[in-house]
Amino acid sequence: MLLHQCNKMAQLTENKITEFIFDNLEADPVELLLNPPSAFKKDIDFIATQIISRKKAQGKLPEWASNRSLVLPPPVSIEQASSAITSQYKKTLMRGRILVDLTGGTGIDCLALSESFSESHFVEADRALCELFKKNSKALGHNIHIVNDDAVPYSKKFEGKAHFYVDPSRRFDSQKRVFLLEDCQPNLTSLIPILLPKARKILVKLSPLLDIHYLQEQFSNIEAIHILAVKSNCKELLVLIDPAFTGDAKIIASNQGSEQGAFTFQSREENLATSTYSAPGKYIYEPNVAILKAGAFKLISDKFKLDKLAPQTHLYTSEKRINRFPGKVFEIIHAKAKRHLKKYAMLNVISRNYPLSATELKKRWNIKDGGLNYLLAYTDHHKNKHLTIARRIS
Repeated sequence: MLLHQCNKMAQLTENKITEFIFDNLEADPVELLLNPPSAFKKDIDFIATQIISRKKAQGKLPEWASNRSLVLPPPVSIEQASSAITSQYKKTLMRGRILVDLTGGTGIDCLALSESFSESHFVEADRALCELFKKNSKALGHNIHIVNDDAVPYSKKFEGKAHFYVDPSRRFDSQKRVFLLEDCQPNLTSLIPILLPKARKILVKLSPLLDIHYLQEQFSNIEAIHILAVKSNCKELLVLIDPAFTGDAKIIASNQGSEQGAFTFQSREENLATSTYSAPGKYIYEPNVAILKAGAFKLISDKFKLDKLAPQTHLYTSEKRINRFPGKVFEIIHAKAKRHLKKYAMLNVISRNYPLSATELKKRWNIKDGGLNYLLAYTDHHKNKHLTIARRIS
């Protein structure tokens, strides 16, 4: 279907379909499908899909969403594709002569990575996606070699040395999400050993739900693990493998879209770090989501000279404000919040090592989200439960 529609659109002598799509970006696709204009009736499925895809791409891939020369991938592919921010980040991680993207897909990452290489190869098992990428890469001014093949057989046939990029599918045909490496398509536990003798470096994009320690057990020669968040939403785990590398991998926690710098450390530093514990001071700190995912719980305390509220409560405190902290900074308003809750029309809620989740607390206290004030729920190092009202100041 996609291949047929893509070829059909490419053959048009007039750009009437594209014009109609852009004139109707705010239209209801369902309504268009039910009541298509007579001039576009035979193409309405394609038109509706393109409208949905462009809407989904507006925040994630704004340059694609606004480009009239492109045929956008189906909506589900847009949802699964890297954003412009994360693809540009990947571009900084590898450079060299030959790039091979073994799981081409929509081509977002391949296009970004190719800017750091002299020669690039896009490998994709789906013929329709190959045709779509051929059209789009040409429209965007890129000269990339396109191969319609599966990652594993292509890798076995590949000769020479290259940098490889792999973004395995994390869904079965049933649409159930999977996270273990052997459950991905292609199976990474089978693919990586094939690539190692042929690779200068291998960059693998994985689900942020995967455990970092699990990855370090599964892969050898890991040079770095990048935990990539965008505006405090953890988006990707990027594993950079160098066949020649031995030693302790760097862990880089990066919160893109913020002014916070990356927090870089090694596992042994976290293992050697110590935390001190105390009751809340004037300020409370919550590390950004990338650092929490990285597991630098003691190291944050050590590096910034902060006390922790409790071993399993990943909130930190001080009497004097610490500048340039990589996360949220709060100033306490009411250390004991219960008798003050009714004064606040809106409160954001954070629950750390507390019996009730943020959702449960909002329901219990009829709290509406919003504003700069927060209800912090946590357990201290004496195992006492606390509700504290604080104002976010950074």
